[in-house]
Amino acid sequence: MIMSRINSWLLGRLPSRRLSFALSLSNEGLIVKNPQGEQRIAWDDIVEIVATRSEQLIGSTILLLIGLNDGRTLTVTEDDSAWHDLTMMLSAHLAGAKPYEGWALQSAFSDEVPRIEVFRR
Repeated sequence: MIMSRINSWLLGRLPSRRLSFALSLSNEGLIVKNPQGEQRIAWDDIVEIVATRSEQLIGSTILLLIGLNDGRTLTVTEDDSAWHDLTMMLSAHLAGAKPYEGWALQSAFSDEVPRIEVFRR
């Protein structure tokens, strides 16, 4: 029990293996900035968006899984500084995308971890 707690604490102090990035938006699409440079993702390159929830030690986090036409997936959490703008712009730039009000509460408060299709091309 004690060793498990120590291991958890030590693992929690390790730097994240996920690539950190900064997300911003434009009328043309998403702009992803990371240590390797800047990449622009056109709205037309987005083929799927799924809203789900990630359970944390304390509470949970809503996130969007953004599937791109080249097979990559971009994960954006509700803690991201671009979250509000992104969720408000989806239905304006992606025809058929569900508005934020249509999926946010369901993803936040459903009993099971949801997988809500926000958009699919």
